[in-house]
Amino acid sequence: MARTVQPAELRKLITERLRALSVRTMGGQQVWVDRLLRSGWRIQEQFITGRHRLLDPGNRQRGSGSYAHCQARLDELLPQVLEGRHLVLMIGGLGGFRSIFGPMRRALNEAGYDTTLLSYPSTRQSIEEHASDVETVLNRLEGVSDLTIVAHSMGGLIMRVVLAREAPWQQHIKIHGIVMMGTPNRGARMAGLLHSNRLFRLITTEAGQNLRANNVRKLPPITCRHRLIAGSTRPGKGINPLLRGDDDGIVAVHEVFPHGSPDRLIVRSLHQYLPRHPESIEAVKRFLKERENGI
Repeated sequence: MARTVQPAELRKLITERLRALSVRTMGGQQVWVDRLLRSGWRIQEQFITGRHRLLDPGNRQRGSGSYAHCQARLDELLPQVLEGRHLVLMIGGLGGFRSIFGPMRRALNEAGYDTTLLSYPSTRQSIEEHASDVETVLNRLEGVSDLTIVAHSMGGLIMRVVLAREAPWQQHIKIHGIVMMGTPNRGARMAGLLHSNRLFRLITTEAGQNLRANNVRKLPPITCRHRLIAGSTRPGKGINPLLRGDDDGIVAVHEVFPHGSPDRLIVRSLHQYLPRHPESIEAVKRFLKERENGI
């Protein structure tokens, strides 16, 4: 005779089954923030609801619920991590999509490097708040002894703040430098021109305002080894009539390079395609090789 299942018991059973489902995801774009990284696996928090989920290296959901539940599930599926790893941590810009780093990640993985791409709700918080979220992830890193950052656009400004702060992760992880692509290190004129536009303010919130030159000047300077890459469209002119000199359509070349930064590269590329550009990928590989050779 079949056992009668009470409603509360049925709800619990359904919830457990749903949590265990393996569901393909986009990896988290704009509404998810990474909270823990472990050998390609990630625990993310939904920015609006506070719900957590566990993603495997293929961006399939392997669990959901509270942070504690996802961590327990991760410990069950991946109980050990390799020690002494050199991690190449990538972070995108304002409104960016994970796919723009696809070719670079594949190239670096094929070259033997361990890479991961941070997800964060770029249009939802200030640069300082994003930096605090990144710091939390770095403090929770396991098995990583060396770190190189590859950042696109606003992601570079976030990392300037992160690297300037004293934090627990710095006690056991050595930073080997940062590559910034299209990062407006001197501020973005476009953000200044659009700061009073209601639609721009609605879409980009505080992060968009942070990109104005007077706000960027208040950020900590780049103090570690670095390489800066700017996008060019028409030398001397650019394609954006609102910007001075050459530009990538969004950020002017001169806005990428602060005074006294000798390690710079200009490639023919639009802003959003900088991480995909073959010259950018080769520049990152050289940067990593130089670190290995002690240069």
